[in-house]
Amino acid sequence: MATFYQWQASRDCESIIPRAVLIRRIMNLMDADIDIVEVPIPNQSEEFHKVLVNRLAALPRLEIDDKKFRSSRQIWDYLLSKIKSEGLKSRLMLSDPATGVIIRQWCNDSFINTLIYARWKRDENFARFAEGIQSKKKVEPKSLDALRQRVLAYLDRTSMGDVEESKFREILREQLGALVTQLGDKDYFQANAKAPTLTDLYVFMIVQGLMSPDLAEECEVLQRKFPTLVRWYKDMDTLTQKDAPGSFNTQLFNVNELKR
Repeated sequence: MATFYQWQASRDCESIIPRAVLIRRIMNLMDADIDIVEVPIPNQSEEFHKVLVNRLAALPRLEIDDKKFRSSRQIWDYLLSKIKSEGLKSRLMLSDPATGVIIRQWCNDSFINTLIYARWKRDENFARFAEGIQSKKKVEPKSLDALRQRVLAYLDRTSMGDVEESKFREILREQLGALVTQLGDKDYFQANAKAPTLTDLYVFMIVQGLMSPDLAEECEVLQRKFPTLVRWYKDMDTLTQKDAPGSFNTQLFNVNELKR
């Protein structure tokens, strides 16, 4: 059994940290059994800041076969190494063409900061987001504020740190428009893909956050101006659930081929 340690969920997202969403959906696609442990935001104490910093560094984390992984790429590669079927492996490896590498790197280094800005920096969005965290498990306000300050300190080290809100809206629309152009009339972000790829999952982890009603303005813009991306997102959400309709995962990936 694999054990996945992540920050706690919020009302509308599987984790308050997007990369945990990516890893969980990878495991879903591979139909791998996983025990999910939600690690809460620590409460105030003399050791609070030390515990908070340690958790920020350690999460998310997957433990499987006495090994520990934090990188989604490491997890992906490890699971690939355990698959004996060349047919299954070739389907998964479709996520490796050059276009996929570029999109994944952009999501990981840039697009993710757009979500962080919308979720953690915009006061009205953060207030709704914080309520959603509280609805799952009570968190001391001082603890949540301390986490927010850590997240914003990270954001300040990026190009999004000093962006004004009007410029942020422009950047968001440009990024969503670029994704629609890249997707075109395809079902997935990579040509000839017959199922979600790792590239789709990288885009999905950000779009899931932007689709949350907590981010009222961003969600409204996405749904009103970019229906193609919304259609793709809803299909991805359905197909990468743990129990996808029509046993999608089982049809695509024979669980007996995952030899641990």
